[in-house]
Amino acid sequence: AAFGRYVRTDIAITGDARAVARALSERLAEDRGYRTPEVRDRIAAGVEPPADESGADGMDPRTLSRTIAELVPADRTLVMDGGHFFGFPTQDIPVSEPSRYIFTMDFGSIGLGLGAAVGAAVAHPDRVTVTAIGDGGLMMSLGELDTAVRYELPILIIVYNDAAYGAELHFLRMSGIDDREARFEMPALDRIARAMGAQGHAIRSIDDLTALAPELADIKGPMLLDCRVTDRVRAVWLEEAFQRGTH
Repeated sequence: AAFGRYVRTDIAITGDARAVARALSERLAEDRGYRTPEVRDRIAAGVEPPADESGADGMDPRTLSRTIAELVPADRTLVMDGGHFFGFPTQDIPVSEPSRYIFTMDFGSIGLGLGAAVGAAVAHPDRVTVTAIGDGGLMMSLGELDTAVRYELPILIIVYNDAAYGAELHFLRMSGIDDREARFEMPALDRIARAMGAQGHAIRSIDDLTALAPELADIKGPMLLDCRVTDRVRAVWLEEAFQRGTH
């Protein structure tokens, strides 16, 4: 009954996502003469990572996510707060099986990721819990950091800091409205983390991040990375949501 609820569905396929994707890939590989040379070339070449758009205003959130995935142990749980940013870590920070991906946007509220990460870390203290959160969502749930510190939980908090409510900023831009009301500057989040007893680092470049490789490979307690990201990169899911009018 869910098919067609949000977008028109011409053909509905019910099945395990991996099995269906593989079956479709096998059928496409048969090439029955339906493709243009351009499409054949694109399929043969595969999907190239997008060009890095880091700049003076911050890192490309896609590059940030891919680098985190390389530096943090693969034995991890990924907890997602809400916001424009969450499409990037969801796509580029893989987990080993579905139960290790925790999504907190069921009710559309930001600020729930850090509390969920505390629960995930208590349930599985033997592995690192990676929490992806925006600067706005962090400020709505900052008290949860004290709990993580008190119980010395192995939580890595990645703050995608664009100095704005990112979803609102992009929706305003796509609507042709001035985005100034969605912008704000945060206090030094790394200093706040250290004042609360956690490790805190200001990350302004990928080099800043890779310099922490030894610490990221063996996280013992809560660590917060205040990662400044550019607002010039828009998540595909947000643009699609805007075009469908579901925002």
